Amino acid sequence: MKKLKNLAVNYRLLALVCLFGVMYCISSCNKEELTTSPTIEVKATVSKDQLKKQFGYAFAKILSENKDIRDIVKEEALKKINYDYDVLYQIIKERKDRNGNTIEESLLKYISEDSLSIIINSLPTLTIYVPELPEETFSAEIWDTNDMIPKVAIRLSSSNEVPIVDEFENERILAPNEIPLFPVVVIKENERIVANNSPLTKQIAGNELNAKLMFVNDAFNNTMQTKSNRTGGNGGSSTRPGEGQYIPQMDPRFKILKEAYKKSANGWQRDYVYYGIYSSNPNGPFNNQYREYIWGFEMLGDPDGIIKKISEQSDDPQFKGGHWTDGEFEFQVKTYVGSKTAVGNELITYFRVKATDLFGITGGRKTEGGRGESVRDDVYTISSMTLKRVLFTDPIPLFPWNLEDYSSSIKISIEEVDAVQVIRQLTSTDTEFAANFDYDMGKKESLKIGPKFGASGRVSRNVTYEVTTTVGNDELGQVIVNFGDPILKDTTAMKQPPSRKREPPYFLNMSPQYTTGWYRIYIAPGPIF
Repeated sequence: MKKLKNLAVNYRLLALVCLFGVMYCISSCNKEELTTSPTIEVKATVSKDQLKKQFGYAFAKILSENKDIRDIVKEEALKKINYDYDVLYQIIKERKDRNGNTIEESLLKYISEDSLSIIINSLPTLTIYVPELPEETFSAEIWDTNDMIPKVAIRLSSSNEVPIVDEFENERILAPNEIPLFPVVVIKENERIVANNSPLTKQIAGNELNAKLMFVNDAFNNTMQTKSNRTGGNGGSSTRPGEGQYIPQMDPRFKILKEAYKKSANGWQRDYVYYGIYSSNPNGPFNNQYREYIWGFEMLGDPDGIIKKISEQSDDPQFKGGHWTDGEFEFQVKTYVGSKTAVGNELITYFRVKATDLFGITGGRKTEGGRGESVRDDVYTISSMTLKRVLFTDPIPLFPWNLEDYSSSIKISIEEVDAVQVIRQLTSTDTEFAANFDYDMGKKESLKIGPKFGASGRVSRNVTYEVTTTVGNDELGQVIVNFGDPILKDTTAMKQPPSRKREPPYFLNMSPQYTTGWYRIYIAPGPIF
């Protein structure tokens, strides 16, 4: 009997627990219904893509209803603080409209304070990007904030499709090969600016961020309006001797290379550039007015395969995956230089390339309907791609190559940047150095004695390097550059992409030998500027 009583008590307790559970579920559902409109709630466990979507829905509303906010976004985009039309939310959130309301306060009408806090803590570099769209349909430069009310696109990490929302929470999905031909801004994370718990170099100044955000590298810092590692024509101008007639000129930075090519038929062209050595002048001191540069870059192979390789992260700009949602690719250059101190140097720099400078695209407005009654749509559809060579107006600086201090061979590795998580490890290798140097007591300077390796030959030393690996980056391979490699293939003009503008000063035809299966780079010394 006692067992039966205990059993009855247990059943009653179980029933009470179930009843309370049902009541809690009903209560939770009711609360959820009450809080989803008009304020958007975000749970801490949702993905970053979901967080960007939640922010995008709210931002579409305030962008539509408030011209002052459109003006602020346009103004900040035109500053191009990282050389792209990127606007960091953390920079503009305290900006006020004419009624004295901040952008953050405007957002809080449509998203709760707790939810917005979760979004910003999870996405510290949350960015509003203003894209340049085909047919001059929309860009930061031509944005008329009175009449152009952009929709909001979300750059996803989990898919190559691009959702676009408006102020009424209507959503449409663009396919990977489609580009909008209507005003739209993009919600994304920033690859050039990151939170300061990463191995970074440059704090963003003047933005009241309390040192929370930093540039990945000075190559992305446009706050001082300095030279950029941009792509495009070679810069400068050409002479105009007569009406409608232009005579292209050689870029003056190639003058020393042309001399080296002519005077070093049986020697090393770099001997002439760095030491003034040629057949009539066998010895010379190091000229510290020159350094190595990367002057050009191009991808190799099948365009579709390349896109898959360097855009396998959906956050990358992609032609077949929403390239328009991010203006440029970021590439990391690692140069490994052996030193006679037995400690090698890993020199890291970056360069940026627009997707439209790397790839030529063909396509047109999407059409629908039968023969004779097609309808012009508001979407540009890409049908095919080609590869393009990029020549840098401002070449990518590497290092002055003094054989007295550095190895006769260097290694260059290039990666497409997707992440900033860095792993460091040590590696050792045997490296050759030139031994033909002597100190001239009369001139009180060190001289390179003889061309090439001279009579002294070379010495081999074991050099240790600290090598960094960035988790998530797309590694595109390594090339070996030797001091004795020819710099120029010949002294003819390097073929330029077609241009509607007058031809800029041309580069000379640099050696095409530095190639992997994925890319080719053009390397040559030039004057330090």
